[in-house]
Amino acid sequence: MSRKRLVCFLLFFLMTACTGIGYAVGDGLAVANVFTWEDINNNGIPDKGEPPIPFITTSIVYPDVLTSSDGWGRPSEFRAGCTGNCSEGEPVSVKVPPGYKPTTPTSYVITRDKSDYYFGFHFIGNNENRLFLDEPDWQKAFINRGTKVLAFSYSASGQLNITIDRNGTVLDNYYPEEFQTDQSYFDIYLFDIVLELKSQNIVNISEVQVTLMPNKSVFLCKTSDIEEWTRKISGHEILNKYCQ
Repeated sequence: MSRKRLVCFLLFFLMTACTGIGYAVGDGLAVANVFTWEDINNNGIPDKGEPPIPFITTSIVYPDVLTSSDGWGRPSEFRAGCTGNCSEGEPVSVKVPPGYKPTTPTSYVITRDKSDYYFGFHFIGNNENRLFLDEPDWQKAFINRGTKVLAFSYSASGQLNITIDRNGTVLDNYYPEEFQTDQSYFDIYLFDIVLELKSQNIVNISEVQVTLMPNKSVFLCKTSDIEEWTRKISGHEILNKYCQ
Protein backbone atom coordinates (compact mmCIF):
# COMPACT_ATOMS: atom_id res chain seq x y z
CA MET A 1 0.00 0.00 0.00
CA SER A 2 1.36 3.40 -0.97
CA ARG A 3 1.94 6.07 1.66
CA LYS A 4 -0.87 8.21 0.20
CA ARG A 5 -3.36 5.34 0.35
CA LEU A 6 -2.26 4.50 3.89
CA VAL A 7 -2.84 8.08 5.03
CA CYS A 8 -6.31 8.12 3.41
CA PHE A 9 -7.19 4.83 5.07
CA LEU A 10 -6.11 6.05 8.50
CA LEU A 11 -8.03 9.31 8.12
CA PHE A 12 -11.17 7.40 7.10
CA PHE A 13 -10.75 5.02 10.06
CA LEU A 14 -10.31 7.89 12.53
CA MET A 15 -13.32 9.78 11.17
CA THR A 16 -15.50 6.67 11.43
CA ALA A 17 -14.34 5.88 14.96
CA CYS A 18 -14.79 9.43 16.23
CA THR A 19 -18.08 10.33 14.58
CA GLY A 20 -19.77 6.98 14.33
CA ILE A 21 -20.40 7.64 10.65
CA GLY A 22 -19.68 4.58 8.56
CA TYR A 23 -19.42 3.98 4.87
CA ALA A 24 -22.54 5.28 3.09
CA VAL A 25 -23.85 2.77 0.59
CA GLY A 26 -25.35 3.98 -2.65
CA ASP A 27 -28.82 3.62 -4.10
CA GLY A 28 -29.85 1.57 -7.09
CA LEU A 29 -32.66 0.44 -9.36
CA ALA A 30 -34.37 -2.87 -9.88
CA VAL A 31 -34.95 -3.09 -13.64
CA ALA A 32 -36.19 -5.58 -16.22
CA ASN A 33 -36.88 -5.65 -19.95
CA VAL A 34 -40.46 -6.68 -20.73
CA PHE A 35 -41.93 -7.77 -24.07
CA THR A 36 -45.68 -8.20 -24.59
CA TRP A 37 -47.06 -9.88 -27.70
CA GLU A 38 -50.19 -11.42 -29.20
CA ASP A 39 -49.79 -15.18 -28.95
CA ILE A 40 -51.90 -16.08 -31.97
CA ASN A 41 -51.31 -19.84 -31.82
CA ASN A 42 -51.63 -19.90 -28.02
CA ASN A 43 -48.37 -21.79 -27.43
CA GLY A 44 -46.67 -19.41 -24.98
CA ILE A 45 -43.76 -18.72 -27.37
CA PRO A 46 -43.23 -15.50 -29.38
CA ASP A 47 -43.23 -17.01 -32.87
CA LYS A 48 -42.28 -15.28 -36.10
CA GLY A 49 -45.09 -13.11 -37.40
CA GLU A 50 -46.86 -12.70 -34.06
CA PRO A 51 -47.27 -8.95 -33.42
CA PRO A 52 -46.38 -7.04 -30.28
CA ILE A 53 -49.16 -5.65 -28.09
CA PRO A 54 -48.35 -2.05 -27.14
CA PHE A 55 -49.52 -0.02 -24.16
CA ILE A 56 -49.64 -2.90 -21.70
CA THR A 57 -49.14 -1.94 -18.06
CA THR A 58 -46.06 -3.51 -16.49
CA SER A 59 -44.28 -2.88 -13.21
CA ILE A 60 -41.80 -3.97 -10.59
CA VAL A 61 -44.01 -3.33 -7.59
CA TYR A 62 -44.74 0.36 -8.46
CA PRO A 63 -44.81 2.71 -10.37
CA ASP A 64 -46.33 1.38 -13.58
CA VAL A 65 -44.72 1.57 -17.03
CA LEU A 66 -46.34 1.17 -20.45
CA THR A 67 -44.89 -1.03 -23.15
CA SER A 68 -44.15 0.95 -26.30
CA SER A 69 -45.38 0.47 -29.87
CA ASP A 70 -42.82 -2.32 -30.38
CA GLY A 71 -44.07 -4.20 -27.31
CA TRP A 72 -41.01 -3.50 -25.16
CA GLY A 73 -41.07 -1.80 -21.78
CA ARG A 74 -38.53 -1.24 -19.03
CA PRO A 75 -40.11 -1.08 -15.57
CA SER A 76 -37.92 -0.07 -12.65
CA GLU A 77 -38.14 0.39 -8.90
CA PHE A 78 -35.89 2.55 -6.71
CA ARG A 79 -33.90 0.57 -4.15
CA ALA A 80 -32.38 2.64 -1.35
CA GLY A 81 -29.00 1.41 -0.16
CA CYS A 82 -28.58 -1.10 -2.98
CA THR A 83 -25.13 -1.33 -4.57
CA GLY A 84 -25.19 -4.86 -6.01
CA ASN A 85 -27.72 -6.66 -8.16
CA CYS A 86 -30.78 -4.64 -7.18
CA SER A 87 -33.16 -6.58 -9.45
CA GLU A 88 -32.61 -10.15 -8.28
CA GLY A 89 -35.58 -11.55 -6.38
CA GLU A 90 -37.95 -8.74 -7.30
CA PRO A 91 -41.25 -9.49 -9.09
CA VAL A 92 -41.92 -8.12 -12.57
CA SER A 93 -45.52 -8.36 -13.73
CA VAL A 94 -48.05 -7.25 -16.33
CA LYS A 95 -51.77 -6.48 -16.31
CA VAL A 96 -53.85 -8.68 -18.63
CA PRO A 97 -55.71 -6.52 -21.18
CA PRO A 98 -59.47 -7.08 -21.53
CA GLY A 99 -60.39 -9.46 -24.33
CA TYR A 100 -57.23 -11.54 -23.89
CA LYS A 101 -56.08 -14.45 -21.78
CA PRO A 102 -52.44 -14.90 -20.71
CA THR A 103 -50.45 -17.71 -22.32
CA THR A 104 -47.45 -17.19 -20.04
CA PRO A 105 -47.18 -16.38 -16.35
CA THR A 106 -48.23 -12.79 -15.64
CA SER A 107 -45.45 -12.41 -13.08
CA TYR A 108 -41.85 -13.58 -12.85
CA VAL A 109 -39.23 -13.32 -10.16
CA ILE A 110 -36.19 -11.58 -11.61
CA THR A 111 -33.05 -13.72 -11.60
CA ARG A 112 -29.40 -12.77 -11.90
CA ASP A 113 -28.88 -14.48 -15.25
CA LYS A 114 -31.99 -13.19 -17.03
CA SER A 115 -32.92 -9.64 -18.01
CA ASP A 116 -35.68 -10.13 -20.64
CA TYR A 117 -39.16 -11.34 -19.71
CA TYR A 118 -41.82 -12.30 -22.25
CA PHE A 119 -45.56 -12.06 -21.66
CA GLY A 120 -47.99 -13.54 -24.19
CA PHE A 121 -51.72 -12.90 -24.59
CA HIS A 122 -54.21 -14.80 -26.75
CA PHE A 123 -57.26 -12.93 -28.04
CA ILE A 124 -60.54 -14.45 -26.87
CA GLY A 125 -62.82 -11.75 -28.23
CA ASN A 126 -64.93 -10.75 -25.26
CA ASN A 127 -63.67 -7.21 -24.79
CA GLU A 128 -66.70 -4.91 -24.56
CA ASN A 129 -64.50 -1.85 -25.01
CA ARG A 130 -64.33 -0.44 -28.50
CA LEU A 131 -61.64 1.63 -30.13
CA PHE A 132 -62.57 5.15 -31.17
CA LEU A 133 -62.04 5.77 -34.88
CA ASP A 134 -59.79 8.62 -35.95
CA GLU A 135 -58.28 8.77 -32.46
CA PRO A 136 -54.61 7.97 -31.70
CA ASP A 137 -53.47 4.42 -31.03
CA TRP A 138 -52.36 5.27 -27.48
CA GLN A 139 -56.03 5.27 -26.42
CA LYS A 140 -55.26 1.55 -25.88
CA ALA A 141 -53.20 2.51 -22.83
CA PHE A 142 -56.47 3.19 -21.00
CA ILE A 143 -58.46 0.37 -22.58
CA ASN A 144 -55.75 -2.24 -22.00
CA ARG A 145 -55.64 -1.20 -18.36
CA GLY A 146 -59.24 -2.27 -17.86
CA THR A 147 -60.88 1.13 -18.19
CA LYS A 148 -64.46 1.16 -19.47
CA VAL A 149 -64.14 4.11 -21.86
CA LEU A 150 -67.42 5.63 -23.04
CA ALA A 151 -65.98 8.57 -24.98
CA PHE A 152 -62.47 9.55 -26.04
CA SER A 153 -61.05 12.47 -28.02
CA TYR A 154 -57.69 14.19 -28.29
CA SER A 155 -57.24 17.63 -29.82
CA ALA A 156 -54.24 19.13 -31.58
CA SER A 157 -53.98 21.64 -28.73
CA GLY A 158 -53.06 18.80 -26.37
CA GLN A 159 -56.34 18.33 -24.51
CA LEU A 160 -57.57 14.82 -23.78
CA ASN A 161 -61.29 14.36 -23.16
CA ILE A 162 -62.20 11.00 -21.68
CA THR A 163 -65.45 9.68 -20.24
CA ILE A 164 -65.19 6.65 -17.98
CA ASP A 165 -67.80 4.31 -16.56
CA ARG A 166 -66.62 3.53 -13.05
CA ASN A 167 -69.07 0.66 -12.77
CA GLY A 168 -67.69 -1.05 -15.86
CA THR A 169 -64.00 -0.55 -15.11
CA VAL A 170 -62.01 -3.52 -13.82
CA LEU A 171 -58.75 -2.77 -12.01
CA ASP A 172 -57.91 -6.12 -10.42
CA ASN A 173 -55.13 -5.94 -7.84
CA TYR A 174 -54.15 -2.42 -8.87
CA TYR A 175 -54.27 -0.82 -5.47
CA PRO A 176 -52.64 -1.84 -2.19
CA GLU A 177 -54.95 -4.13 -0.25
CA GLU A 178 -55.90 -1.45 2.27
CA PHE A 179 -57.19 0.75 -0.58
CA GLN A 180 -59.12 -1.90 -2.52
CA THR A 181 -62.47 -0.88 -1.04
CA ASP A 182 -61.72 2.84 -0.88
CA GLN A 183 -63.51 4.51 -3.80
CA SER A 184 -61.48 7.70 -3.32
CA TYR A 185 -58.48 5.87 -4.76
CA PHE A 186 -60.33 4.74 -7.87
CA ASP A 187 -59.10 7.39 -10.26
CA ILE A 188 -55.42 7.30 -9.39
CA TYR A 189 -54.51 5.04 -12.32
CA LEU A 190 -55.69 7.66 -14.84
CA PHE A 191 -52.88 9.97 -13.83
CA ASP A 192 -50.36 7.14 -13.90
CA ILE A 193 -51.23 6.57 -17.55
CA VAL A 194 -51.24 10.25 -18.51
CA LEU A 195 -47.88 10.91 -16.86
CA GLU A 196 -46.35 7.76 -18.36
CA LEU A 197 -47.53 8.65 -21.88
CA LYS A 198 -45.97 12.08 -21.48
CA SER A 199 -42.72 10.83 -19.93
CA GLN A 200 -42.20 8.45 -22.87
CA ASN A 201 -42.79 11.35 -25.29
CA ILE A 202 -45.62 9.37 -26.88
CA VAL A 203 -47.92 12.37 -26.73
CA ASN A 204 -47.97 15.86 -25.30
CA ILE A 205 -51.06 15.94 -23.08
CA SER A 206 -51.39 19.42 -21.60
CA GLU A 207 -54.88 19.06 -20.12
CA VAL A 208 -57.18 16.20 -19.22
CA GLN A 209 -60.93 16.57 -18.97
CA VAL A 210 -62.33 13.58 -17.11
CA THR A 211 -66.04 12.78 -16.98
CA LEU A 212 -66.87 10.09 -14.45
CA MET A 213 -70.06 8.13 -14.90
CA PRO A 214 -72.62 7.38 -13.63
CA ASN A 215 -72.38 10.50 -11.43
CA LYS A 216 -71.51 12.76 -14.39
CA SER A 217 -68.71 14.43 -12.42
CA VAL A 218 -66.46 16.54 -14.67
CA PHE A 219 -62.89 17.59 -13.85
CA LEU A 220 -60.36 19.57 -15.89
CA CYS A 221 -56.76 18.90 -14.89
CA LYS A 222 -53.57 20.56 -16.15
CA THR A 223 -50.80 18.00 -16.58
CA SER A 224 -48.20 20.48 -15.38
CA ASP A 225 -50.02 20.65 -12.04
CA ILE A 226 -49.94 16.90 -11.45
CA GLU A 227 -46.57 15.85 -12.87
CA GLU A 228 -44.81 16.61 -9.58
CA TRP A 229 -47.35 14.48 -7.75
CA THR A 230 -45.71 12.15 -5.20
CA ARG A 231 -47.96 9.21 -6.19
CA LYS A 232 -48.84 8.76 -2.55
CA ILE A 233 -52.21 10.49 -2.45
CA SER A 234 -55.58 9.32 -3.69
CA GLY A 235 -56.99 9.97 -7.11
CA HIS A 236 -59.92 11.71 -5.44
CA GLU A 237 -57.51 14.12 -3.74
CA ILE A 238 -55.77 14.82 -7.04
CA LEU A 239 -59.08 15.59 -8.73
CA ASN A 240 -60.07 17.98 -5.95
CA LYS A 241 -56.66 19.57 -5.29
CA TYR A 242 -55.18 19.88 -8.78
CA CYS A 243 -58.25 19.95 -11.02
CA GLN A 244 -61.12 22.36 -11.57
